[in-house]
Amino acid sequence: MIDIPWYALLSAVIIALGVSYLVYFKEFQIGKLWKTAAILRFFGIILLVLLFFAPTITLKTNKIVKSKLLIYRDASASCDSMSLKINKTLDSLLNLKFGSNISISSFDFAKEIVSNGNKMPNEMKQFTRFDQVVKHFKQQTKDESVTAALVISDGIMNQGQMPNFIGNSTKVPLFAVGLGDSVQYPDLMITGCLANDQVYKENTFVLEGSFEAKKIPTGNVEIQLKEGNRIIQSKNWVPGNANDFTKLIFDVKPSKIGWLKYSLQIKGKIEEKNALNNTRDFWVQVVEEKKKIHLVYGKPHPDIKSLKLALESKVQNEIFIYSGLSGLKSGADIYVFHGFPTNKIELSAVMNVIQKRIPIWVFVDNLVSATLLSNQLNQNIGANFNQWQEVATIWNENYGPFLIEGTENQWKSLGAVNTPLTRIALNADFQTQLFQKWNGIQTNYPLFGSCEKEGLRSLWFFGNGIWKWRMNEGRINNESKLFDEWVSKNMLWLGASGKKQKEIQISLPNRIFLLGSEQNIAIIHFDQTGLPQNKDEIEVYLIDSIGNKIQLPVNKNLNKYQCIVNPKSVGNYRIRASLKTNAAIFDEQIISVSHSGLEQNNTTSNFDLLRQISQVNGGHFYAVNNLNGIIDDLSKNLIGTERIVEQEKSLSFMQISGVMFLLVFIFAGEWFLRKWLGKI
Repeated sequence: MIDIPWYALLSAVIIALGVSYLVYFKEFQIGKLWKTAAILRFFGIILLVLLFFAPTITLKTNKIVKSKLLIYRDASASCDSMSLKINKTLDSLLNLKFGSNISISSFDFAKEIVSNGNKMPNEMKQFTRFDQVVKHFKQQTKDESVTAALVISDGIMNQGQMPNFIGNSTKVPLFAVGLGDSVQYPDLMITGCLANDQVYKENTFVLEGSFEAKKIPTGNVEIQLKEGNRIIQSKNWVPGNANDFTKLIFDVKPSKIGWLKYSLQIKGKIEEKNALNNTRDFWVQVVEEKKKIHLVYGKPHPDIKSLKLALESKVQNEIFIYSGLSGLKSGADIYVFHGFPTNKIELSAVMNVIQKRIPIWVFVDNLVSATLLSNQLNQNIGANFNQWQEVATIWNENYGPFLIEGTENQWKSLGAVNTPLTRIALNADFQTQLFQKWNGIQTNYPLFGSCEKEGLRSLWFFGNGIWKWRMNEGRINNESKLFDEWVSKNMLWLGASGKKQKEIQISLPNRIFLLGSEQNIAIIHFDQTGLPQNKDEIEVYLIDSIGNKIQLPVNKNLNKYQCIVNPKSVGNYRIRASLKTNAAIFDEQIISVSHSGLEQNNTTSNFDLLRQISQVNGGHFYAVNNLNGIIDDLSKNLIGTERIVEQEKSLSFMQISGVMFLLVFIFAGEWFLRKWLGKI
């Protein structure tokens, strides 16, 4: 089939007629040879003009192919080894039944889907996305040789959206093999633990623990919080029913300086099949030095006074307030910029602060401060500061860096703040802490959030007017505890960046490692100007609790050093990075290696999900002890038989050598006739 647009064909005919008429209108009636030359010119011009419109010709052929089977193996933490074993058994049964008469495409899935043979990062195996599996299956079924598909999984899903089962039916059946145990046994578990990773010795910090009970008889459950091996707090929880959930808040005051290990532990009286999820460890670095905070303004504003009052309630802060019009003062651990910078000179001064790796809090209330954020995120922030509006706020429950105090109603009672009327889309380096709320409707536009890039932390507030929050809270509650804690926690998070004094910095994905998993860590070496560089040699060691050292291989990547950490046993370890020529220049971080991973908190297989996925796609669900039944059903779906597949191949005229030869032949023939008739 030739695909030529009608307007292309019409244009070619008109142009060919015109050119042929102009060239041959005198000689056309003289003789047949002149008519032949004119006709050759006519068709040659048509073909030449059509080439500019890139017409295509579609060729259809029938091809005999082997029927193809898709196999999706669950490689997530909850069933990786089990699914691998079943997959090998199925391979043997398929080979015995069908031999080389079928084609098999195998994929491993967890958070992502990879072709069998490609290595999936272990950190990806802590999550499972079935929506990705169904989407991938739909795409693969466009191949007419695909006859059936098979999913080997326990059905435990902990990320992504539930697959859309409406209209999912395809002509290709999808079968599912269920792994694990779908019976829910009595289980108490810790599902979450939030706390700052750095605190001051004289301050208390807040720990939020999330707990879940399944199939547990009503009764008292004791929750213990330990510092090291010492119990420092204990709380009781009485589940309201056999399946209940709660969150508990602990106010903790550290006992000493340095790295402290804390543990949440559940002490239930019911014997559980899985006790690994009854304990959750985390580390906190306790520091005592004061932070020098510079509050720099472009013009006086009540927000500055509110920040000053909030920060003065903490003994570890030294506050300096001044106008940026006379220049920035040195020596700050944290800079807060309000109504500043406003021009290129002030922007250059702020960029110099960033180059020195000093954390900042910027109130984005003018075009220059928006340019500063654009530079930090390496994307254009299209902000318009000619129109402003008042917005309420709602905090992001999924905000990662630390726990945010208060409830939705408490934040609502704080009132509105001023923000430019803009629509801003920010990349993954930015984490939204507070969303804008317009007339009671939550939007996805950020009001306040944080960014951590190459070890430098920064905070960004879109607008101003936070003084209203402190004033309203004081009016309602006769104190401003929520506001002051919010400011203090954000400053504490900024201060924990504190890497400008360090020449070497270890960057960890987290402090709790899964036994058997590989974690990539980055080490940054700063030069005297505070910029990262990789000219010097770095040594990295993994040190266990009794002092045994294992040197880790280090690779250079851009301006960073990278290495892989894979502890071989459960326990506490130190990671130490130092200069090879000067061991006194170093950084050291503490990690814990645990048996328990995110998926292992839920050990109950979800066979209902697997049944749904298979049934809506014309397949069946099988228990792991009925693999022969799968083989029989696959053979009924023409697996093992050859199929005739119609294939289409589109070629442009330029790709077809015959067309080009025809064009050359036409114009060569016309030239020969003109030469013969004495016109040339």
